[in-house]
Amino acid sequence: MPNDMLGNGPIEARFREQLRVLASLLDEWFNGRSRGYDRKFGFVLLAFPMGGAVRRCNYISNTANRREIITLLKEQIADLEAAGSA
Repeated sequence: MPNDMLGNGPIEARFREQLRVLASLLDEWFNGRSRGYDRKFGFVLLAFPMGGAVRRCNYISNTANRREIITLLKEQIADLEAAGSA
């Protein structure tokens, strides 16, 4: 993988616990004790180092439905690209 790409893969071990704690806190903050599709809000957290030669994106979400996340990200990318060309 070229050094300028963020990459893909499981959460790096050194960030796993931090991201799980943050995800748990965010989920409780947005959804209280609701779980599964009883939740009112979904979220995606992307964490990556700024600058440097090696850039690796770590991802965590409160949904296991990756299709929903893929759709969300595609829509966000389209919106961001449209806003950038305006």
